Amino acid sequence: MKRNILIVTLLLAILSGCGRKNLPLQRFEGETVATLQISLDEEADGYLTTTPTNPQSTQETTLPTTTAPVDPLGDEAQATSTLPVIVGTSYPAQVSTPPPALALTGGPTLTATPTLANPVWTGKWNIWFQDKTGDYIKAVMTVTLSGNQLTANTTLKNNDYLFTGTLLTEAAKVEGKWFTGGDEGKFWWQMIAADTFAGSWDGRFGFCGDRESEEQPTACRRIP
Repeated sequence: MKRNILIVTLLLAILSGCGRKNLPLQRFEGETVATLQISLDEEADGYLTTTPTNPQSTQETTLPTTTAPVDPLGDEAQATSTLPVIVGTSYPAQVSTPPPALALTGGPTLTATPTLANPVWTGKWNIWFQDKTGDYIKAVMTVTLSGNQLTANTTLKNNDYLFTGTLLTEAAKVEGKWFTGGDEGKFWWQMIAADTFAGSWDGRFGFCGDRESEEQPTACRRIP
């Protein structure tokens, strides 16, 4: 029984296949669309020569141009790289203006500075007078001058002394006499600095003076 069913089923399958092969062709009813067939070579050539349709791809992109700063003297330099360009700046030379000349105004008349070539004997002097024991007596002496005649006064150990002398040709030397009470003798001075004289009395004892300093000159005793 099963065998008969299997045979019947197999026959039906064979008949069904034969029927499909003999079906008539159905007529195409619709619009005909033409197609263009090209070879592979023509397709490759067309791909190489095809111009892109993207409008943005055909536009030229203009890059901004970097220009270096303009030199103040008129020279202009353009940068050729992306690095900054430094242009040297010239500065005007500074010229110092001399100060205006000071106007001379009237003022007190200055006294001539004493020098060895132009000795000044007049005025007050600090003097050191060596006594016969070798000690120096310090005192103040006032000198006046009339022409080439010199007069001086001082007090030494409560004794008043008077000196009268004459300027020698060089004017830096004075020689004369001294007087005190009933005694008298000779003296001699020589200007050794603008405000200092050295000398002696009676050709033996020291006798010097300084117009400014309170200290005794180192070279006090000088014999003519």
